[in-house]
Amino acid sequence: MKKLLTTLALLGTMLTGAWAQNTEADFTYTPACLGEATVLTSTSTVHPLDSIVIFAWDLDGDLSFDDAIGEQITYTFPGPALDHNVGLKITTKFNITKSVYYQVQISDVITNFDWANTCFGDVTSFTSLAQVTNDIIVDWTWDFGDGLASKEENPDYTFKDWTLYMVSLTVVTQNGCSDNITLPVLVNPVPSVSLSFSFDPVDPGAAVPEFSFYEGEVLQVTANILGTYDNVVWSDGQTGLTANFTTAGNYSVTVTDKNGCLASAFFVIHTTLLNDLEPTTVITPNNDGQNDVWYIKPVILPGESYEVAIYNRWGDEVYSNASYANDWNGTYEGNALPEGAYYYVVKNNNRSEEVKKGAINIVVR
Repeated sequence: MKKLLTTLALLGTMLTGAWAQNTEADFTYTPACLGEATVLTSTSTVHPLDSIVIFAWDLDGDLSFDDAIGEQITYTFPGPALDHNVGLKITTKFNITKSVYYQVQISDVITNFDWANTCFGDVTSFTSLAQVTNDIIVDWTWDFGDGLASKEENPDYTFKDWTLYMVSLTVVTQNGCSDNITLPVLVNPVPSVSLSFSFDPVDPGAAVPEFSFYEGEVLQVTANILGTYDNVVWSDGQTGLTANFTTAGNYSVTVTDKNGCLASAFFVIHTTLLNDLEPTTVITPNNDGQNDVWYIKPVILPGESYEVAIYNRWGDEVYSNASYANDWNGTYEGNALPEGAYYYVVKNNNRSEEVKKGAINIVVR
């Protein structure tokens, strides 16, 4: 009998060991956001002839399975921690125990955003600063406070007016967590600048004023600013409300206010060399549209003024004009002059030191 009992005990131990090898503690959990409930479900396995009688949970990671009982439980993990060491211990009918621990991760998202360029007319660039833990963001919804929205992560937007807008951003994660923030975004007005000049442009009605004058002359330009400003900088490096210009080029002035908003105005200067008078040497006054009149310059610009005198070979004056307009056609007192060489003297009324002398030939064809 004693031998039989020993044999049965040994057989029981062998069976228990075999069943223990087929017993595993395991569980799954549903994704959850901070402050929401997580469902933990045992997926443990046992030998077909055995069964689990106790599901004991360690939810606070203290290695004691005394926080909950049940095959499936619902639990809301406290913050601010988002990673929790959770264990499950099972006990079977034949007193086999197994346990397992997993890191249960809770998702969280905190929304914030930043922006740049808030001057009216500029493109305002928004940047999402949302921070997510144990999850990924799958949706961004922007409300710009004027009835329009965007689904881009980092949108660019141009506001229609300069005023205060309440802009909001809502983000949603893959696990369904969401957060929202609304911030005031002030769109600032830009300064207004116009220009006044020391003399009139070539075409007063042109959108961009153009000036033409001799090198060495000075065009003084003044910036007239509406509103407050911090800096006034001209494109050639000059600063201040008034600047002087003497050379040809494309110029501008930029006004910047305390908000970094700026406005610009533009103008163009053409300059003429002092000795650029190149009178034509031949005229053929036959009214054929070619060389009918004598040009001292192809174009006499507004503000330019020249005194002209023309003499024959004996020194007799045959023509004079105190403000020549490129219109002499080889006549004297209304009569055509004979072919031959004549001599001119051109004086610049704007610069008394500039005098041009030379010969002109009248050719009758």
